[in-house]
Amino acid sequence: FVGEASLKIMGFGVMYFRSGWNRFDFAIVCGLLFGFVLDRFVTNQLFLSSISSILGFIRIGRLFRLVRFVKPLRAPINAIIHVIPGMTNIGALVLLLFFVYAVCGMQLYGTVAIQGDMNEQANFRTIGNAMTSLFRFSTGENWNGFMWSLFEEREECETDPRYNEESPWCVQDRDYPGCTEVNGCRTQ
Repeated sequence: FVGEASLKIMGFGVMYFRSGWNRFDFAIVCGLLFGFVLDRFVTNQLFLSSISSILGFIRIGRLFRLVRFVKPLRAPINAIIHVIPGMTNIGALVLLLFFVYAVCGMQLYGTVAIQGDMNEQANFRTIGNAMTSLFRFSTGENWNGFMWSLFEEREECETDPRYNEESPWCVQDRDYPGCTEVNGCRTQ
């Protein structure tokens, strides 16, 4: 990609940037170079893997150039482009539905102690974890195991935990020194 962009820039000069597809290709090449620089200097693997996957997804955009040359691809691609606004509305509605149920889950199960399939990633203690858990359950990933782990008896749990402003709730003491770890029983 870098060689192709370099040859085109040398051949066309400033005229290279007048074409939208050439600007798109140049942006992809800059993204690739940015990815290589990040790979070389960034040590956080989680950040690096997310950036690499985004850049890889953008590279797939080069396939859209084929639409100009292959006529049978034009109709499906145009149909997809026309459907995107409607899908955005549906996505916003689903996001709102997930938010409402996440808030309900936080209210009902936010103080239940972590045990079994209810773990650090799958719980209702924060809105982010609640929405992620609901998304996981909507795909069918272990929702029944999570449900049954809510029915298990908790060891040394508080039946009705009360909030204390001097010692706020937290998941673990390391999150906020001096806090009270939430260890509630399941709702009856």
